[in-house]
Amino acid sequence: MNECAFQPTEVAGEYRCRRCGVVRASQHGPHRIHRYCNVVHRLPELSEQSGARGLGDTVAQVIDKVTFGQGHKLAQRAAQALGQDDCGCAARQEWLNQLIPYGSAQDSDGRPTTLPAQAGSTLLLRMPHGLGDAVQMTVLLRHLQHYHPEWMIDVAAKPGADSLFAGLCRRVHRLGREPADVEYALAHTLVWAEPWGCFDDVPATKAERALSEVFQLQPRAELCRYQIRTSDRAREATAHYLRSLARVPRGGRFPVVLFHYQGNSAPQQKTLDEEVVARLVRRCSERGLTPVILDWDARSRLTQLPGVACPDAEHPLWMGLGTGDGETLAALIDQAAAMVAIDSGPGHIAGATETPTLVVWTGHHPLQFYGLAPNVCHAVPERHASLLRGDCRAGLAYFERAYEHRLYVDLRRALPELFDELLERSGGTSGESSSEASRAELLPDLDVWVRRAHREADRTIVRDVSVEDCYGVERLPWQPRYVVDVGAQIGAFTRRLRRRLADNACVVCVEPDPANLPALERNVGEFARIEGAACSYAPDPLRLLSSLLPGSENSGASRLDPRGEPVRRVTLEALLEDYELPWIDLLKLDCEGCELSLLAHAGVWDRVRLIVGEWHDREAFLGIVAERFAAWRLTIWREGDLGIFWLANPAWSARHQPAPGNSGS
Repeated sequence: MNECAFQPTEVAGEYRCRRCGVVRASQHGPHRIHRYCNVVHRLPELSEQSGARGLGDTVAQVIDKVTFGQGHKLAQRAAQALGQDDCGCAARQEWLNQLIPYGSAQDSDGRPTTLPAQAGSTLLLRMPHGLGDAVQMTVLLRHLQHYHPEWMIDVAAKPGADSLFAGLCRRVHRLGREPADVEYALAHTLVWAEPWGCFDDVPATKAERALSEVFQLQPRAELCRYQIRTSDRAREATAHYLRSLARVPRGGRFPVVLFHYQGNSAPQQKTLDEEVVARLVRRCSERGLTPVILDWDARSRLTQLPGVACPDAEHPLWMGLGTGDGETLAALIDQAAAMVAIDSGPGHIAGATETPTLVVWTGHHPLQFYGLAPNVCHAVPERHASLLRGDCRAGLAYFERAYEHRLYVDLRRALPELFDELLERSGGTSGESSSEASRAELLPDLDVWVRRAHREADRTIVRDVSVEDCYGVERLPWQPRYVVDVGAQIGAFTRRLRRRLADNACVVCVEPDPANLPALERNVGEFARIEGAACSYAPDPLRLLSSLLPGSENSGASRLDPRGEPVRRVTLEALLEDYELPWIDLLKLDCEGCELSLLAHAGVWDRVRLIVGEWHDREAFLGIVAERFAAWRLTIWREGDLGIFWLANPAWSARHQPAPGNSGS
């Protein structure tokens, strides 16, 4: 038996494909999984016998012929071996595509053929797939116009998708209604194969794969954008509908936000949590915007909310199609203030407009499933590289520079703030929640607002403090009620701590660098109080040397230095008095060396329960601990020049405890 493509994971019933890395649950036991793998290894041999040129044709000629009972001998052999079941690996098709490359194109009967070389040749390209794939086909047609302007191309597509190709081909037909009296040099059904691998200078979607493998053409970045032409009829019809919702356009766009959040294909990898989307819908109403749900299957429960519109399948906009029409959707999106979408037909159509759009990804990667679109911001998981198929090293660098994107850790927490940023970009917010400077300089990333000018430097801190939880917030056995965060920077620690706080918690964030305060206010201002000062017992005058410089690789290294600017001082005693704190449950110290001054000179330690922090001089820190905190319990979580520690007060007495039920002690 060949080596199995699957290996068990630590979760019972789940298997990881050795070739693609995708983990999928399977109802079949290991024995059956392994048997399927052995058959899948033989598919290149079966494909060679059948004359199929790639996975799409292998599946079409083997599995489909069994489905339709055509009795093909090879199909019967393969079906018997496969048991007509999926092998359990969702990425089986991708790595088979890699093993069995496309080669040349085929005619409608699956026979290998060659692309026409004669000028004036007429081609028929059939697009039997859904709306999202049809939008991606506009990239292919743009390339064919560029490379082969002598070809006369007709397209056949499904109802709703057939309106997308005006100006990109000679004529468009409904699939199954192609003219019988036209002799085509090539009549080709596009096998829109799943993406595999990456390029270093262009996207790696189904369109680019078809270009390189079917048509032997080099994809060009400037042509990898969607293009949809909208007619006057479509624009007038959609404008009439939008005026019925909001009669006064703002800045040329109607104050309407479109939502499409439920997937038809691969819904488990696309559909968003309806409760989270409901929060966005309510934010629309709070800002005087009308939310519009795009739903032709009557699945969305959000259409029942007050003030929510939904042009359903029977709406005159769709001209009796019973589903969305591509051109009409493009005109509708183009006149709206903003859109929130998933990897779906409407989401792809938004990329052909100029409307600010947020596309949310959970199971696929935009580099391999979405073309270039400067109006679209992609929300991707923090570990989005794991979503890429095949060799992704070259593609990751290209994605970073070519795709506007935001990283998230917890989508339920991140999506509302990503939505706020979208509204700010669209001009669809009054600005009450943020200043003009904040809107220009801040963007949500890794569930925290960071500086656009220092995005990578801020990301490094947020990953360490908030995502990786270097201070061990999740290890706290109780809920803090009184917290002081010294060296709060942009609030990554306090943001991470928020979910562990007592309901009536009081949090004070101390941050001396004025350049950090707008982001700190945006991140924690709703639930914490901010003190713009340096917490230190060093002699006057205090001066701060900011690390917020152009090109800085560390945005959290501002420190007291005689070369810096004057900065106000505050002590722990003053904080306790000014904010009426009876004690401090949790004191966090990350203040670039000032922790030594606080630990050595503060006189409030009988009122502090736990100190968590980072030392910047190991020997000096351990010397102070030995002298002043000998009875305290020291735990070192990270060694090195910059160490992470906990200091717990063993003398914490019952008189400091909050009333029962308040602290979770």
